[in-house]
Amino acid sequence: MIIAAQIFAATLPDSVLYNLLLSLAKEHTSSRFVLFADELLPTTGDLPANIHFVVIQPKARNILLLHYWHNFKLPSLLKKYQVTHFISETGALSLRTTIPQYLVVTNLSFLLHKPVVKQVHASYLKRYFPKFINKATAIFYTEEFIGDQLMETYPSATGKLTYVGHGLNNIYQPMNWEEKERFLETTTEGTEYFMAECSPVTQPNILVLVKAFSLFKKRQKSSMKLLLLLRGVTKEDCIKDFHLYKYREDVKFIVYENEAQYARFSAAAYAHIYLPAQMLADNTGLNALASGTALITIQNKMAQRMYGEAALFANLTEKDLAEQMMALYKDELLRKQLIERGLALVAPYTWATTIEKIRVALDASGH
Repeated sequence: MIIAAQIFAATLPDSVLYNLLLSLAKEHTSSRFVLFADELLPTTGDLPANIHFVVIQPKARNILLLHYWHNFKLPSLLKKYQVTHFISETGALSLRTTIPQYLVVTNLSFLLHKPVVKQVHASYLKRYFPKFINKATAIFYTEEFIGDQLMETYPSATGKLTYVGHGLNNIYQPMNWEEKERFLETTTEGTEYFMAECSPVTQPNILVLVKAFSLFKKRQKSSMKLLLLLRGVTKEDCIKDFHLYKYREDVKFIVYENEAQYARFSAAAYAHIYLPAQMLADNTGLNALASGTALITIQNKMAQRMYGEAALFANLTEKDLAEQMMALYKDELLRKQLIERGLALVAPYTWATTIEKIRVALDASGH
């Protein structure tokens, strides 16, 4: 068996296929693997010797080149390397090869009319995805709500679907009380804080959060602060006219530096408030739960499918969001229960579990 996989370099280290190939290559040193990516990986030099890395050429800058890659260049390379199984994490497959092909679906934002974060090659995927489904031997999906969307939008995919989950960055871990106290002293002068990420995904809803925080402060007379972590946006873009905000002294802005920094702020937070403008399969909420932090998120079917009883859900109004913040603030037992449920929910999110599920599915497909 020679497995080839195609990924986007930007998805590291969270790529399912990258982690799958690394694991298989280390366990089966006599087997060969091929990894296709759109650009050089930061870890290219550290790949096991039995993984042959190939940069996609020509770079698929438009639909024409993308179609050429999948249906002319890729089939010839699969033949050259004697590949027996091809797995893609980009959403696309080749329509001109007869070897078994598999899709790993981590994102369906190409189905949205106006996605907040546009999926790479969205128009191409929207046009050809039904054909890719028909071509696929099996389709692996990483979140339950993605499986729901696939079955609803593409009923023909139902018999091919397998939930495989995914791993999480193990840098997100609970912080012990002594460490948390020291961290709070150096960041907020010892004051507890609600944390939220201000990014292109959440920025449209940050104003609602700020207004909800005002209601919370007014009613609770609390010293609690709001920490906004800026990721891909500026302070000015995050909140317009912030200098006019009444409780601006209780709002702290932090610029994202790296995942280690993010993980520490998350683990020390009283609660993480995650309000995506569109529900995407990112790990923000799951990482908060893995940090041992209570989560408040937006009320919708997909979020409830993802977090179940491990989060509080709020409609996107300042009143409802403030009520959830106050409920958590006034009920320490509720907060403790949410933290425990959150840690239990993320426990199965391991690369080992995902890799084993893909292996079983490959065996079950008869190839």
